[in-house]
Amino acid sequence: MFDLNSEFISFYNDYVILPGEIQSELYHKKDNNIKWLKKGLEEYNQDYKTSYKITETIVQGSMAMHTTVQNDKNDYDIDVAIVMDIDLIGDIGPIAIKNVIVDALMRKCPNFKNEPEAKTNCVRIYYADGYHIDFAIYRRSQDCLGNVQYEHAGSAWRLRD
Repeated sequence: MFDLNSEFISFYNDYVILPGEIQSELYHKKDNNIKWLKKGLEEYNQDYKTSYKITETIVQGSMAMHTTVQNDKNDYDIDVAIVMDIDLIGDIGPIAIKNVIVDALMRKCPNFKNEPEAKTNCVRIYYADGYHIDFAIYRRSQDCLGNVQYEHAGSAWRLRD
């Protein structure tokens, strides 16, 4: 029997899995966007006398799982959780906090294909060179037992694991 394993591995490496250098480039772009978002939030806070701050960021989706696949149009999806402590954002609603994030991004991020958009489950940014970033917004708190809880900003705040 003919063994096709080496052919499958070759095909996978050449045409399916995203090469390491492109993965590294996407991680760098993700890091830059988070840095710009933080700077935009600082400026927003100065203008509006607020104290919004990113407490934690978590890479999600295919980038976190290292399963991003090649795409002929370079339309790579970078998913990032933006976590803010409830003590810093108070009782602001999920739609309002997404609009704050859009405002902060507009202040500092360059090269948009389209302006950042607050969607139901994220704030999405499309860039001219093909990739897009989805910032999923979460607020973090503690329950009465001291356990950390995360709530996702969708159409309403919803608990998530």
